[in-house]
Amino acid sequence: MKAAMEKSATQIKDGGHLKTGQDKRSFILGIALLFIAVIFGIVVTVVLVFVPQGDSEMMTDEVEIIPVPPGPGPARSLELLGLGPKLGPTGLAKVLYNETLEYGSVFQYGAGNIQLVVIGDLDIMKDAFTLTDSFNTRRMVVNAMLSPLQNEGSTFQTSGSPWLEIRQFTGQTILQSNYLQTYIQPRIDQSVDSLMTSMTARQGSPFNPEWLLRVFFVDVNHRIYFDQGLVYDDDDDQAFVNDIFSCQKIVFEPNATMPASPVLRSQLPLFLNPLHRFANHTKLFASEALSSSPTPPTDHPDPESLVVMYERFISGLRADGKTTWSDPDDGWRLTVDLLFTGHSSIPQIVRWMSLYLAAYDDYQQRIVQEINSLGNYTDITYEDRFRLPLTVAFLTEVDRIHHHSPLGVPRFVTANETVNGFHVGAGTTVISNLWQISNDPAVWGDPHVFRPERFFLDETSSDQYELDADKLQLHTPFGVGLRSCPGEKIARRTLFKTMVALVQEFQIVLPEGIEADLDQTGDFAEPYDVKYVKRV
Repeated sequence: MKAAMEKSATQIKDGGHLKTGQDKRSFILGIALLFIAVIFGIVVTVVLVFVPQGDSEMMTDEVEIIPVPPGPGPARSLELLGLGPKLGPTGLAKVLYNETLEYGSVFQYGAGNIQLVVIGDLDIMKDAFTLTDSFNTRRMVVNAMLSPLQNEGSTFQTSGSPWLEIRQFTGQTILQSNYLQTYIQPRIDQSVDSLMTSMTARQGSPFNPEWLLRVFFVDVNHRIYFDQGLVYDDDDDQAFVNDIFSCQKIVFEPNATMPASPVLRSQLPLFLNPLHRFANHTKLFASEALSSSPTPPTDHPDPESLVVMYERFISGLRADGKTTWSDPDDGWRLTVDLLFTGHSSIPQIVRWMSLYLAAYDDYQQRIVQEINSLGNYTDITYEDRFRLPLTVAFLTEVDRIHHHSPLGVPRFVTANETVNGFHVGAGTTVISNLWQISNDPAVWGDPHVFRPERFFLDETSSDQYELDADKLQLHTPFGVGLRSCPGEKIARRTLFKTMVALVQEFQIVLPEGIEADLDQTGDFAEPYDVKYVKRV
């Protein structure tokens, strides 16, 4: 009893309140929490009183979540992913345009690790592709197709520093006015003359011009790259053209532009044989061009073939102490790229052009009069194009309606970006619907009507035409931004000179009893016979 009383006495402190060890800890914790609460209250008061309203809004904006593009649900996305092989690029472009009517000019679809953003507005496209480098990378099945050849050095299929090296080279050659006028244009003229000779040999009788136009395209580029032309009836040259076409057919399959495509990957073994024959041909002619080129005698030598210019470019960088991704003799690699991706564009446009000229003879007669007013086609250059407004407008209108590259070249996004207010995450594939831009009723009014006069400043004038430069720029068949087609200027010069020569040299007519089918919805004009009748 005495011990218990003594124990109780030792617990009596601070004015008679009972304090155990646990109560002491609770008391201290309470004091600490009260202190924290007071400090927090002071901070909040200072913020509310002294921080301006604008700064408060800025702090809120910094954590604002940017929405992702709208788009269809999983079921429709899977359906869209499967439409490419069935519809082809133009058919798929039209379907994607219809999706924009519901979701807007920027929308998203996909499944799993395949996410695609489609852009169908030219201004949005220009902002995205020119203001940042994040959209200038390719990661597609076509890269895997070319990897047996392109696994080293700089090519148009590479990205980052190797790609910047190749762009620097093209800026000094095939995109540079002096090289285009002094070296490339004469080679185009030579090839056009060869085409006219072959056409003359077949004139008067109906025939399908597809094969001749394919050889013609390869011949143009062969002269530019190696300074050697093709022989139209040579078996080896014909086999070379066939190998290019065999490879290129797979490239125009829409799924080749996706990051992954099991169907196309399964075709790679069949693809490799023509690819290697195609590559061996370019290597051989590149080697011959380099061995026959003299050492430049001055610091400013005359322009030569593209592979020789490439050797000079890489050697010059190394002479300046710079590290290069390519070797001087790697020019054949970029010729593979250019032939591989562009083989069908010029033949396709010229085929459609011939069909429309035959169908619209009134235009054909007015165009030939316009061309004749400037003299012989051999003396007419690309720099004369604005003096031939109806010729240019007709050619542009044909390509607008039957777009030769309806979905452009897809881009792989390397960093998180914002497009038209929407978040586009790294790893997304971005598709440019170039067909939509050239066929949007909001821009063109009546896009399904063939009307070359839409490219004139005054459509009502019947005797004096003047091209509307702004309207011409609304048709973007070669894409926009740094990843636009590097061979655009070669293609434009070739198409212009080809049309001028064909119309001046031949009257283009369909066989008797045959009507032109201009409502075809596919990507290429269906096989047809046409007569090229020599003008006298």
